[in-house]
Amino acid sequence: MKDSASFVEQRDFLLAAAAWQETLLQSYRSLHVTIQGFLIATSSAVLAVQLTGPIQDQSARPLAAVLFNVIFTAILAFLFWLQRKTAFELKGVVESRASDITHWHREIILVENELVSSQRAFTYFKMWQHAHRADVEHLLPGDLPEQGVSGEALDELIGKGLGHTRRVLDVNLFERIHVLSQGTLLASAAITSWFTVVWWRSLPA
Repeated sequence: MKDSASFVEQRDFLLAAAAWQETLLQSYRSLHVTIQGFLIATSSAVLAVQLTGPIQDQSARPLAAVLFNVIFTAILAFLFWLQRKTAFELKGVVESRASDITHWHREIILVENELVSSQRAFTYFKMWQHAHRADVEHLLPGDLPEQGVSGEALDELIGKGLGHTRRVLDVNLFERIHVLSQGTLLASAAITSWFTVVWWRSLPA
């Protein structure tokens, strides 16, 4: 039978493992944001050039304007594909690291179940962290049960739903970047279509 000191040492080891995974997660998130930001900035710059370049000579050289716009739309289509591909791949990496952290958090709480209530600092923190979630409020008694948190209550406390920060960083942010990238591509395609119509109408009957 382990004594309290052994469980504290085990809890400290698990906390260090969770902190290491958290560091990896933040690194991957930073890489994800950097790549996506670079791609959306590049797409915006390409669209800006497309908007200003051929407009000056559309009446004199309509075919050249069409070709110019087709090239820029193709570039934006490639950037859109690259944005989706990297977002999908890096999102998977981020989700894997988040799952690892969830696993370590679960193990920490299970170890803290063997400690007296006054030593369950991490468990108390997780309960405080989830205090404002409507679907887990029933997990917030005034005092922790002597037997600790386990089973369905532990599953809900650790893994049910996304926290506000994870929802913003891992879901909302990249959905909005995707919408911006898609809007840039559609705007480019619309400009190309307009110049194509102008060129087509300029052809002799």
